[in-house]
Amino acid sequence: MRQQWEFCVISTPPPGPVEVYVSYMKIGGMERHVYKAESWDDGEYRLLPEILAKMGQEGWQIQFVDRTGAYYMQRPLLEDDSSG
Repeated sequence: MRQQWEFCVISTPPPGPVEVYVSYMKIGGMERHVYKAESWDDGEYRLLPEILAKMGQEGWQIQFVDRTGAYYMQRPLLEDDSSG
């Protein structure tokens, strides 16, 4: 078995977390999921923390937060090399 990594970015376009994008980096290109909050407060205090907590439960780790507030995350994947 060899270790591989999966990467994603969680970001909020201006003016803030009314929309939250979860962008997964894939071999064929980016896969983006858009989550919408009811208001700025709902996005800041419910939606964004909820998404981050769920990602943590799924094994994602925050690697870097840039000055725009985008969260760069990764998690290890295990690939079985026994087939080859």
